[in-house]
Amino acid sequence: MAIALLLGNRNQLPSETADAFVASGTMHLLAISGLHVGILCAFLLSICHLLIIRRNQALLLTAAVCIVYAMITDLRPSVLRATVFFVIAQFTRRNQSVAGLLSATVIIMVIAQPHLVFDTGAWLSFLSVAALGWVSRRAVRDSQPQDVPADAVNIRARLRDMLSNVWTRLALRWRQMLSILGLTTPLVAATFHVISPAGVLVNVLLIPLTGLTLCVGFVLLAASMFHPALAQIVGFCFSSLLATITRIVEVTSSLNLSHAYLADIPS
Repeated sequence: MAIALLLGNRNQLPSETADAFVASGTMHLLAISGLHVGILCAFLLSICHLLIIRRNQALLLTAAVCIVYAMITDLRPSVLRATVFFVIAQFTRRNQSVAGLLSATVIIMVIAQPHLVFDTGAWLSFLSVAALGWVSRRAVRDSQPQDVPADAVNIRARLRDMLSNVWTRLALRWRQMLSILGLTTPLVAATFHVISPAGVLVNVLLIPLTGLTLCVGFVLLAASMFHPALAQIVGFCFSSLLATITRIVEVTSSLNLSHAYLADIPS
């Protein structure tokens, strides 16, 4: 499980565990993708910010680590896409749209590897980013500037505002999941012969949990290079988080109507 999550190697993953992730619509969590690279970038930039490292140096360090991580994970198309996307977005110093960044990334990758046109993983990666960009752009456009708060706000009003913000964030995450589901379901159904409506709900919970688990996993990889005792302590936390994710996935896949298998499309 740890090797699959951190390095994308699912050869040792038990078949029943893999089937549970497929049925619950969360297999992308074990497939090294832009999600993993994005979490790695955010994690490294946060550490650099805490250490008061200059922005240019932090970006260069993060880009270098992402390139090394892409090589360790066998230069998977989704990892390359996320790495190129990050480098273009951070070093061009221009306010580009997601469509512009995505187009530039596609051009660079297809010139370097023309066979990616026929790679299902690459298509799913680009479609997911396009869906996220579309929903995020609409969310920014629809958001209205809030009024200046009163000088004295009681506890009830603060709690109401906090709940409202939480609901707004959850609604945005569900819209993102629905948009990704709408764009990727035809390709997933044709390739993997399964659709998983439950993934819309469970991914909203699992993606933040997976982000925390990946950060602990990255710390585990770093600690293991310095001292085995440190790796043992971090490894206990990492193992507990993995067990929690696996349990949620297994429960979700066992629910009625959580997924449906489809026959192959006739030629």
